[in-house]
Amino acid sequence: MARDEEEPEEKPEAGNKKSMMIVVILVVSLVCIGAGVFFYLKSSDGESSHPSAGKKSGKHAQKNEEPAAIFAMEPFVVNIRDNSDVRYLKLKVEFEVESEGKEVKAELDPYLPQVKDAILMLLTSKTLDEVKDVAGKTRLKQEIMSSACRIFPRGKVTKVFFTDFVVQ
Repeated sequence: MARDEEEPEEKPEAGNKKSMMIVVILVVSLVCIGAGVFFYLKSSDGESSHPSAGKKSGKHAQKNEEPAAIFAMEPFVVNIRDNSDVRYLKLKVEFEVESEGKEVKAELDPYLPQVKDAILMLLTSKTLDEVKDVAGKTRLKQEIMSSACRIFPRGKVTKVFFTDFVVQ
């Protein structure tokens, strides 16, 4: 009988060790998951550490600032050179403009034919190799910005955006 009494005592200890290991593993897993979620949420909500937020917190600064005025142009579809192949470039350009009021379109419309002409001439002078990579697209943005700034009233255009860029 002594052996029968000793054996049941050893089995609960082995069972306790297993259940303790499971509990420890669960606790460590929960802590790791919690830390991951915390850091993920903190990095996606870290607007106040953004340099443009200034002295105000990120959320308040965004609510108080008005979005920039955007002047959108019709898409351009042009032929571009690529050895012996005929290639087409479809490009939609939008300008961020400095404006006190919402009359941006009325203010810039008189300059539209000159800007369209300048962009068309610029685009048709490009080759596929010049516009296919990021550096080429960045250069193209700078060239369009330069052309637009020569035509639009001084200080009006602040940025150029490509909202559609397709080469076929």
